[in-house]
Amino acid sequence: GEKGLKFLGIIPYGSATSNNESFMRLSNIESALDIISTDFEGGLYSPGYVLSVDRESKSVVLAVRGTIWPHDFLTDLICIDEELPCGGSAHSGMFKSALNLASQIRPLVVNLLSRPKYADFKLTLTGHSLGAGETPIATI
Repeated sequence: GEKGLKFLGIIPYGSATSNNESFMRLSNIESALDIISTDFEGGLYSPGYVLSVDRESKSVVLAVRGTIWPHDFLTDLICIDEELPCGGSAHSGMFKSALNLASQIRPLVVNLLSRPKYADFKLTLTGHSLGAGETPIATI
């Protein structure tokens, strides 16, 4: 979040007063309107994320945060194999988190990409750590 980024010296004090402003500063997004949805805290089986529009690359970007909070560590610890509907298996905690994320985000993404002004935009999925494990599964 914004306070951690300041503490680590990634962004200067006084440069942002919220998580959204910090995200905009780091991602070169110029308008708060291009941040579609955020959850910086997350929860058990509910990863933190930002869904935004990157006009420069013509992308709708879903960035999923990695492990940082205690509930993220609990999700990490639920590491039983879970059978996937399409075959194969996945880390149970990541799979449950990805399904929750997909049910929350999919309607927003479909609505956004179906608008004529975003017809030539692509969907970019990215994540770090726990978020990287959940992102590909979220597309099921």
